[in-house]
Amino acid sequence: MSTEYHTVLVVGVEIDKSKVFKKTLVRGCRHSIDSLTPGHFCARCGNKIWINGIEIIPEYEDEHEITLAGIPVFSDDDNLMVVGHRSITIGFYTDQGTSGMMPQGADNDQYKEKLRQKLEPLGLWDKDKFGTWIIMWCS
Repeated sequence: MSTEYHTVLVVGVEIDKSKVFKKTLVRGCRHSIDSLTPGHFCARCGNKIWINGIEIIPEYEDEHEITLAGIPVFSDDDNLMVVGHRSITIGFYTDQGTSGMMPQGADNDQYKEKLRQKLEPLGLWDKDKFGTWIIMWCS
């Protein structure tokens, strides 16, 4: 077994994952409860009435390729992600296609504006987090 190193250069925006994956309380059982139900556990099944869950914003898609509002997502950290297009790839498998590639000679200001238009309505745009990011990982 060998170690493979991967590096990708991404032009995009850094986003805190907690803005995409929001912690919320969800029901721990399906039994009906009323305001008279004492404690934190269901009287019928014994499960917690409320448990911690995660709500994912609808614009996050991970069916074929991980995207946010149609923009590729890259991540090397548990708390942060970079949303943008890769412009250089080293050691990255080609079976992932080129849909996430930024066109050669693309205008950064024009691309920045496109990202802003898609991410600002979601509350995910931060002009200070836009830039060129190098993401490295090994497998």
